[in-house]
Amino acid sequence: MWTKELSKTFEQKPSSIQLDRIGGVTELPQLLKSLDELRHSAVHRIPVQADKLILFISASLHAAEILGDEDKQKAIKAILCAVHTALDKQKMEKQKIEDALSDQLQSIEIQKEKLAKQAKEAKKQAEELTNLLDDELGAIISRELPVGIISH
Repeated sequence: MWTKELSKTFEQKPSSIQLDRIGGVTELPQLLKSLDELRHSAVHRIPVQADKLILFISASLHAAEILGDEDKQKAIKAILCAVHTALDKQKMEKQKIEDALSDQLQSIEIQKEKLAKQAKEAKKQAEELTNLLDDELGAIISRELPVGIISH
């Protein structure tokens, strides 16, 4: 509501505000909408994603620019710089974590391949031993049977 009224006022009575800094009077409603979203999120303590936070801070900077408030511009630029620095650090940490997890997954895959190979080898040995035992069993039975019972 306040954004529409303020927008109308600026359109009707261009004053000392420097709307050319945001692209002219046509961009004012979008800027005011962003500021309204910022106010709403702040008042209701709604968490916002980093990209939305950057947009909010940028909108605040534009507002300070069109109002010609250099002290606020300086403060907002410092905030924007701090947020970018924090985001860059967070991205680097995230990348480190992703790299470590990727290495760990690769190691697990190598272990899986080794275990699969060992399992295959163990099955082959078990099969060979079973065949050997079957052959031995046959030989034992043949030896234990009285002569002449089995004809070849």
